[in-house]
Amino acid sequence: MSEDVSQREVDWSAFRELVVDVTPPTAAGAAPRRPLLIGAVACWLGCFALIGITWSGVSDRAVVALQMPIMVSGGLATITLAIIGAALFIAGAGNR
Repeated sequence: MSEDVSQREVDWSAFRELVVDVTPPTAAGAAPRRPLLIGAVACWLGCFALIGITWSGVSDRAVVALQMPIMVSGGLATITLAIIGAALFIAGAGNR
């Protein structure tokens, strides 16, 4: 009754096709996926950079009232970049 979980194999072909552009666009004039995926990764790397910049700006101030504007603006910018990156990733994934 119990299935041995350690013996399952994962089919990575769908993920591999997403990252490695092995198939040409199906429709004439369809945009290639690679620039969208590169843009998504760039946005996500920008999120990490913004977190570091925000952390650095907040750590310079001891008063919480002076930290809040930096936290809010850095947090909103990071969330916005993450959403844009997700949208680019989904657009690249759906462009098969």
